[in-house]
Amino acid sequence: MKKECLNCGHTLSGHYCSFCGQKAEVRRLNWKSLGEELLHFLTHIEKGFIMTSGQLLIRPGVVAHEYLEGKRKKYHKPVGFLLIWIALFTLIYHGAEKLVNAGDAQGATLFSNAANRAIFRFRSIVEICILPFSALNSWLVIARNRLNYIEILVVFFYFTSFLFMLLSLQLILAIMTSVNFHTSTFDLVTIGIYTAWLLYAGFSFYRQYHIRYLVLRMIISLVTGVLVYFGLAHLLGLLMIQLGI
Repeated sequence: MKKECLNCGHTLSGHYCSFCGQKAEVRRLNWKSLGEELLHFLTHIEKGFIMTSGQLLIRPGVVAHEYLEGKRKKYHKPVGFLLIWIALFTLIYHGAEKLVNAGDAQGATLFSNAANRAIFRFRSIVEICILPFSALNSWLVIARNRLNYIEILVVFFYFTSFLFMLLSLQLILAIMTSVNFHTSTFDLVTIGIYTAWLLYAGFSFYRQYHIRYLVLRMIISLVTGVLVYFGLAHLLGLLMIQLGI
């Protein structure tokens, strides 16, 4: 008697379904199968996730360029990569809030008013909302003659991931040293390091496409990008206040 795939109904001829790829033998769910699935998830994340994180730190332009050019197997997919780093940052942030005596944020941080405190509290949501506009700015000023918008958007998923890597590392250091991270010093360090890295990453990526007047375009993109970022961030902060968040 021919056996059918429980997932798609096609006739099975081996250990896997030739149509959908599911295993021919599907066991009843139990604690062992749940543990195996969790182990599979963790080991497969680790394989590409750690490598992509390391490469993004030291060779961001190469990571972005190779991914766009089709070398995608060895890198963690950009959307999932960003979401994992956002999740890690969120966990570390809430841990830091409990472990570090941050004190009163009012008057001690660049985010001194209610709108900016809301921005800091919901940093991941704000960054995700602003990301498409930052990518659009970079595409219009620098890359529209060489790449399409979606390609630049993918690159910015990787670049924004580094921001959450940086924030996570800073928070870990704050926990280890019991330093108040609700300060202007913390914010300025973040802005300084990320801006320097972003210029390095952008230049190492865009130079591979032989874009004319690249340095000038990058300077213009940086200025307009800062205006877009802080303008949208402020609007989002005001919106959060109106919604009572």
